Amino acid sequence: MTILVTGGTGTLGRRVVDALEQTGAEVRSLSRGKRAPLQDHIGVEADLLSKDDLTAALAGVTTVIHCAHDSSTPDNSIAGTTNLLEACKAAGVGHFVYIGIAGIETSADFPYYAVKLEEERRIAASGIPYSILRAAQFHNLVHAVLTRLNTAPMLMYVPRGVVLRPVDIRTVADRLADLALGPPRGRCRDLVGPEERPLESLAKQWLRARGQWKIVFAFPSKAPGFKAFATLTRGDADKAGPDFALWLAENVQRPKRRR
Repeated sequence: MTILVTGGTGTLGRRVVDALEQTGAEVRSLSRGKRAPLQDHIGVEADLLSKDDLTAALAGVTTVIHCAHDSSTPDNSIAGTTNLLEACKAAGVGHFVYIGIAGIETSADFPYYAVKLEEERRIAASGIPYSILRAAQFHNLVHAVLTRLNTAPMLMYVPRGVVLRPVDIRTVADRLADLALGPPRGRCRDLVGPEERPLESLAKQWLRARGQWKIVFAFPSKAPGFKAFATLTRGDADKAGPDFALWLAENVQRPKRRR
């Protein structure tokens, strides 16, 4: 079995490659440009918009895990996924694994989620046996959102009504690796973290971990991204992995006090 991971040097793809290597699987990671090297695998430089690149990259591949996504150019993302599916079919790939986002049907008018849903539809219609795993927001995404909101000196303003089920990225990577090593399952159960938390609660915990003592003020927001976030906790899902507190303990350091 040879597994190709698209976006294999990215935030998620890098961890998927690592999880697969720990099982002894033969892994290739595909990236659009040269990135920091990963150990013990074959790196492939290819553009999903180039059919010739994909034909070469898929030679001998039995399973594909599609982690690459161009959020800045939605049309390119859909075109790249379509090209990849066509190339997989021509190469005789027997299993196509895709990472989606839990709960996005209720926010299909949000452009990024609309693209992910369209890619899922094309995968299901491709005729290639597939597994689609939808996951909740990663802890590091919550960290990035809170960092952007943390601008005022004494207060932290967060949008009201946003409830998340953040999941550890390593948990998602492990699940994708398990899926790739098994038979196609179609639409899999969603994967979320162990907690369902309002964003203001996560913000308070995040501030404490950083040694910041601010008042968290929740305000109504009409921003499309936060509006979309507000509906992502709907639906049943598998709960797994460490919680946000453990992620903070491992990844966020308090600044040292000045003497």
